[in-house]
Amino acid sequence: MISKIMAKILKWYKKNARTKIPLWLHTLISQVWWRLPMSVLSLIKPQYKGRAVYAQSLEKPIVPDSILYESFHGKNASDNPLAMFRYLIDNPKYAGYTHIWVLDDVQPKDTALAPYLHRKNLRVVQKKSMDFFRALATAQYLFNNSTFLSYFMKRPEQTYVNLWHGTPLKNMGKHILSDKPWLRANVQRNFLHTDYFVHPNAFTAEKMTDSYDLDGVFAGKMAVLGYPRVDTLLHADRAAIRQKMGVKDDERLILYAPTWRGEKVDTDTKLDKTTTYVRALQKQLPKNDRLFFTPHDFQLAQLPGDLQRFVPPKTLETNELLAAADVLISDYSSVFFDFLCTGRPILFFTYDMQEYLRQRGTYIAMKDLPGPLCPDLDTLLTHLADLPATQAQYAETYARFVRDFAPHDDGHAAERVAQCVFAGKELSGVYALEKTKPTLLIFPGGMLDNGITAAVVGLSNNLDFDRYNIYYLMDTRGGLHNCRKINPAVKLLFVSRPLLYANREERYHLYDFALSRVPSEKNQILSSTFLHREARRIFGNSSFDAIINYDGYTRYDAALLAHVDAPIKTIWLHSDMVGEYEMKSYHYLRSIFTLYDSYDKLVCVSEDSHKQNSESLQKLNPNIPAKLGFVLNTIHGDAVLQNVRNAIHYQVAHTTIYTEPISELNPQFARYPFNKKAIPIPPDTIRFISIGRYSVEKDQTSLLYAFAEVVEKYPNALLYLVGHGPLENDLKHLRIALGLQNNVIITGKLKNPHYLLAQCDCFVLCSLHEAMPITTMESFILGKPIISTDIPGPHNQITQYGGGVLLKVNDIEHLRDAMIDFIEHGIAPGTFDYKEHNREAMRQFYEVLGI
Repeated sequence: MISKIMAKILKWYKKNARTKIPLWLHTLISQVWWRLPMSVLSLIKPQYKGRAVYAQSLEKPIVPDSILYESFHGKNASDNPLAMFRYLIDNPKYAGYTHIWVLDDVQPKDTALAPYLHRKNLRVVQKKSMDFFRALATAQYLFNNSTFLSYFMKRPEQTYVNLWHGTPLKNMGKHILSDKPWLRANVQRNFLHTDYFVHPNAFTAEKMTDSYDLDGVFAGKMAVLGYPRVDTLLHADRAAIRQKMGVKDDERLILYAPTWRGEKVDTDTKLDKTTTYVRALQKQLPKNDRLFFTPHDFQLAQLPGDLQRFVPPKTLETNELLAAADVLISDYSSVFFDFLCTGRPILFFTYDMQEYLRQRGTYIAMKDLPGPLCPDLDTLLTHLADLPATQAQYAETYARFVRDFAPHDDGHAAERVAQCVFAGKELSGVYALEKTKPTLLIFPGGMLDNGITAAVVGLSNNLDFDRYNIYYLMDTRGGLHNCRKINPAVKLLFVSRPLLYANREERYHLYDFALSRVPSEKNQILSSTFLHREARRIFGNSSFDAIINYDGYTRYDAALLAHVDAPIKTIWLHSDMVGEYEMKSYHYLRSIFTLYDSYDKLVCVSEDSHKQNSESLQKLNPNIPAKLGFVLNTIHGDAVLQNVRNAIHYQVAHTTIYTEPISELNPQFARYPFNKKAIPIPPDTIRFISIGRYSVEKDQTSLLYAFAEVVEKYPNALLYLVGHGPLENDLKHLRIALGLQNNVIITGKLKNPHYLLAQCDCFVLCSLHEAMPITTMESFILGKPIISTDIPGPHNQITQYGGGVLLKVNDIEHLRDAMIDFIEHGIAPGTFDYKEHNREAMRQFYEVLGI
């Protein structure tokens, strides 16, 4: 009860911390929170205790010859883990092994484990109990057909065998048409920990490797040995199972096994359809037909009472049901692949096929399946009435599916897996993924709408994928809406939460680190232990040839990547870092500075910023200048031009209106309740534009003061401020105070600012710090003259390419004069070639890596 109350309070606090609680109180609460003992935290969030017990148990010795089994997250004892368990516990070769089953609030006597409960070497633990966490941390062998918890970390002394749960007919991982990348994070992470990834056929190995981006980072063995669960089907006592189900010899057993259609527990609508069809089918079947229905575990609890009689006994496993069935009705489920070895007919009830294909997609065309597609109940009943004719029609396709997808269904798959895992026997079909080129891990940051994201998107479109395996490390809490902008050839990995703290001291040190306090020797040891554990948890058995922290600002990720073992580790410096630290009072940059010693190279993004950082960082650490180099930012020029061509705009009374659908904007920044965000581009105006974060270092305040004087002389001058940030309201108030409501348009964040930039006459950059701004390169591409403060980055660009003027920093009069001079005399065009620029930038990039 206490934990539920505390959880509700915490939920309210998270929702209202920044709106209804004063900043001083929020800061105080945060400091107290990070100091709370685990015993108190466990009252608020019980999972804290479990995570701590698990982390602490990772230091305990491995229990020899112990095997832990988990199936479908502990919902039941079933599938491939159950088949392996049955083979091992009844085999004298493995008599000395201890077997531990994980079940989630299920009584063992109601499961397929019932016949084995008297065995002294069998133990059942409840999911997320303290016994479970200790067993997960200390068992020598781990068998799972899905995934362990997101904070699971396989130890080097453990052997993780992932048996998965089917040949994929439907798309998996990144191939799901409505893919939300973060939903596959823990699945992929589990695979990275896997030592033996068991598959029923080569098709499954190929699709799982590709869909979860394993090629290049998977360090285990692919084991194409067949599925142990099919052994269950082939060895089952068909007559005894039918008798247990109450099916007579002269009755036809029809098994309806639909797939799970959701991505979360929102089953009401889908369940309504399923139950309607089950009732209708039962009513129209002949008397000697017996219908059984296998709902998903999520649906079982919601199943109406009158349909419970169609659900098989819990003690029977799916493949035992397949052995008893005379005909299988499936849809998009992988269960039909197991049924192929029986030679009995398969019907596909695809009443929602178009919707399913649109949302999920399949690897195999539905028309090519080894049975008829039945879009409605009448078609299904027609085929059930004449199965011999249906079998004859699909005999050739059926035989081909058996050859392609069931080549190892001989009843000995469990034996082969055991020989491979426990005896280390080299078997045909067991192989490592060949690594033919170096693997680069690039951390792009939070993928928020800023210049670093634009730069990292540009980088993704200029990388040499023939030369390297390229992975981007995505933070699941970041701007994942920008994932789709990344070149699809880039493979994705994820920083998954929650963090795995062993004790309060580790949590507190991370907070201490965030405040940039100088860590004590004890805290440095705690930090190193925790971060090495986190690196192991996130990356599993993977190894990388180079780590590229392209973001360079995020504290936790910078510390994490510093503790990943790799031959070369680099971190990018996107500005004058000491200048930013001093100007913005960003205390966390000091903690970033303490990590520079852990990186092999510090990479600036322009020659001038390299000189500037060398001078300023040398005062903090005399060893840093030797590590410094520079690599120019790349630019995705083709996308800039395409954005201009594809923008939505229309004419109203001779005024162009540029629009962006709000659905495509981050809701956090959607300012208007209308269906579209409209930005007027009136004729007969001189249009200036500035694009950048509304924050101190961009100095839009000086720009507004200067522009107010420009408007006095040229009332038809117009200024667009595009961006978002903490000073947005301040800028709006200043606009009113200066009487610029009709001359300054503060647009907020735009997904596509390039069309608006193309319609303007001049780009203005008045930043106090910029190392290599993407916005100036975008302006060059669109042929726009530039007025910029004379700072690193723009200085290099305009000196080299022309097309702009350079001003004193924070000089309002100089800025005013430059805008007026542009109106009166213009600026000669520049000579920027973005393709040549990218070639030079990538040459520098590969030179820095040295691989």
